[in-house]
Amino acid sequence: MYLKTRVTEFKRKRALRKIGTEIKYHPENFMEITSLIDIYKARYGIDFTIGRMNMEYQEQMRRKR
Repeated sequence: MYLKTRVTEFKRKRALRKIGTEIKYHPENFMEITSLIDIYKARYGIDFTIGRMNMEYQEQMRRKR
């Protein structure tokens, strides 16, 4: 059990890192990234709601400019 939780934590962090880099370098792929988030949510049970809210806010700010 200990090992399993360690592995899922590792996968969760890796998934977050992947998504973070995607957002940072490819903001034009916004919709694809949101579907990626859904996939990771299903696969690892990661809740990205806070990150997604932040992303949507940033997207709105980008549109205003």
